[in-house]
Amino acid sequence: MDNTSFWSAIPKMKNLMLSLILILGIVAVVVFVLQYMWRYVFSYKLTQTSVDILLFGRIPIMRIPFDDIVEIRTVGFPGCLWAGMTGLRNRAFGRTVLIRRRGGVFSNSVLIAPDHADEFVREVLRRRSR
Repeated sequence: MDNTSFWSAIPKMKNLMLSLILILGIVAVVVFVLQYMWRYVFSYKLTQTSVDILLFGRIPIMRIPFDDIVEIRTVGFPGCLWAGMTGLRNRAFGRTVLIRRRGGVFSNSVLIAPDHADEFVREVLRRRSR
């Protein structure tokens, strides 16, 4: 190997490393936004008769009546990967609640990520059994 070709390749490697660092930085920012800031976009509210999904904490974008819920349970990351779901999660990581319903415009399954997923499921089941 020629010494001149080695030294001429160093600036190209520096550019590659800078590009890689920039890409990793962008990925880190996206993960941070999805994990910590997205919860201000989607929120969830339990009423006496339904699970309401709200945009910015005020605008209802979906209402799932308790009577339409066929199944509700918490799922981990692998359970979130199948297709045919409407994903309205407000963070990238953490326990997720899968709600299967009788019908739906786009799909019959909805994924949400309330702060306390297990408590959320227990409360929905309690309210639904009334």
